[in-house]
Amino acid sequence: MENLLLKEKIPHGTEEFPIGIHFTNQPAGLEDILYYHWHNEIEFCMITEGEAIFRVDDTEARVGVGEAIFVNSNHLHAARSLHRGTCSFAAIVFSRKLIADMAMDSINEKYIQPVIDEKLLFPMVFSQVIEWQKKALNLMHEIIEISKTGVMGCELLIKSKIIELWYLCITNAVQNERKDPISYYKKERLKSSLTYIHKNYDQKLTLQELADHLKMSESQFCRFFKETMHITPFSYIKKYRIQCSCTLLKETDKLVAEIAGIVGFENISYFNKTFHEIMKCTPKQYRGLHSN
Repeated sequence: MENLLLKEKIPHGTEEFPIGIHFTNQPAGLEDILYYHWHNEIEFCMITEGEAIFRVDDTEARVGVGEAIFVNSNHLHAARSLHRGTCSFAAIVFSRKLIADMAMDSINEKYIQPVIDEKLLFPMVFSQVIEWQKKALNLMHEIIEISKTGVMGCELLIKSKIIELWYLCITNAVQNERKDPISYYKKERLKSSLTYIHKNYDQKLTLQELADHLKMSESQFCRFFKETMHITPFSYIKKYRIQCSCTLLKETDKLVAEIAGIVGFENISYFNKTFHEIMKCTPKQYRGLHSN
């Protein structure tokens, strides 16, 4: 149950209408847009400004304005802005229940479960170049715009557009004849490792401790982590601690020195130096920028 710590807690709609459309605007100068998380819902995320690098499990893809990324249910995903530029996107996040109510519904059995199980594959990135994907992107744009109106009957329109979008995707899906069990195993190990880090990031973590958690040697763990995350374990921990400090700087009035200790830095000078390296500003400047 460790992976529940990474599970996103933001509600996506309601039980009666299980879809949420979320807007994110990332100012220039900041890198991380979304930190690693997962949710049961399905997601289409459309870039409206700038460019971003999205990571789904251990695969990265570059996504530009007018393009979108598909994230299947229960897949780890994260994003960062390209070259620290301004980046905005709209995420359409919905439960399969929006399309099919019953677990034994024939629609669920024929058209949804095969995608969840990855027997049918949707593209990771939706591009304007491919005609059917262009149509899908237009539908995503319509869903986003309809959601802004809040007019009478908008739920009906949104649901109809989601079903039309799913139909377009399912009729262009690719058969996955042989799912790679090694890839699945790697994903689960990565989830477990990241969950452990997120649970204990404020403590003094050692390489031996991280390796023992996955029953690996230190060298095996380092190779595995860097191959899947494209970053060393301790570089990731350092970035995650700074990300957590950003939340505290924005949402609390705690002193910088106190925040440094909360997120696992024993030395305030090292915290300030690391913060500046990653965020390109001081903690005080970051707090001031957010306040403004």
